[in-house]
This record gives sequence, structure tokens and C-alpha cells, in this order.
Amino acid sequence: MTEAFAGSMVTVIPIILVAAAVEIQQTYTKVADDIDHLINTYHSEGPDAALSVVDRRTETPSRSVIVVMALLTASHLVAEAYLILWLAATGHPAHPWGAWFVSITGIIGFSLVAIVALLRPFLRIWKNFPALFAIGHAFAVEWEEKSWNEQERLQDEETARPSDPSA
Repeated sequence: MTEAFAGSMVTVIPIILVAAAVEIQQTYTKVADDIDHLINTYHSEGPDAALSVVDRRTETPSRSVIVVMALLTASHLVAEAYLILWLAATGHPAHPWGAWFVSITGIIGFSLVAIVALLRPFLRIWKNFPALFAIGHAFAVEWEEKSWNEQERLQDEETARPSDPSA
């Protein structure tokens, strides 16, 4: 491992961790809102209504996702601590396995944060596609009706006009 590589990665890994923390916080907030909504529905409308809310709410992360995120966070923290200790050491011992560990940890962390950040909007659109399609269809039908009515109005105006302009 070179000093330049270690210096670069010691600054990149915290950025990845901050981005991951933002994604985790958004997921946590969503889950907490879902739980609050479920509890409020249970108290206001009863258990049957709460069960229908549970059926509709499927965005909560699975335990395996939580475990993977926890392991990745821990590996990033270990990599960051290793880099700080390596940079603080005198003589900078050669640790090729350390460089590989830091590289792989950084690549996986960056990739997951990027994939989640890029896929989240597409998944939201995909999940809501039936509703978006229905809205788009309603808009198209309304636009077509307005267009058709406008064409009929113009045709009525043309037939109402006298054909001889001098008359």
C-alpha cells in the first residue's frame, strides 16, 4: 500500500459512510412512518384495517438487508481505522492484504450506495406504474376530448360562416 493510496482512501471511506448513513436514515424514517401509520390505523379503525395497511406496505427492508448493511458499515469502519493506524505508523509497512481489503471495501460500499441512490427513483416509478399509467391515460383521454371538441367547434364556425365574403 502506498501513502498516496492510503491518504486518498482515508478521505473516500468517510464520504461513502456518510452517503450510506443518509440512505439508511431515509429507510429508517420510512419504516418509522409506516409503523406510526400502522399503530394509528389500529387504534382508530381496528385490527382489520391495520392488517390491510400491512398488506399494502411492503417497502420495509428485510433482515438480510439490515445484516448486510451492518456488515458493510463495520467493514468500512475497520478499513478506516486500519488506514489511520497505517498512516500514523512510522516506516509504513507493506501490507498488500490491507490494500486489497480497503480497495474491495471501498468498491463494494461505493457501488451499493450508487446503486441504491440511482435505483430508488426507478423503483418508486415502477412500484407506482399502474397509478402513473392511469393518470397518464386519464390525461390523454381528457386532452383528446378537448382536442376533439375544439375541432368540432372550428368545424361549426366554418359551416356557420357565409361562403361568400362579400355577402
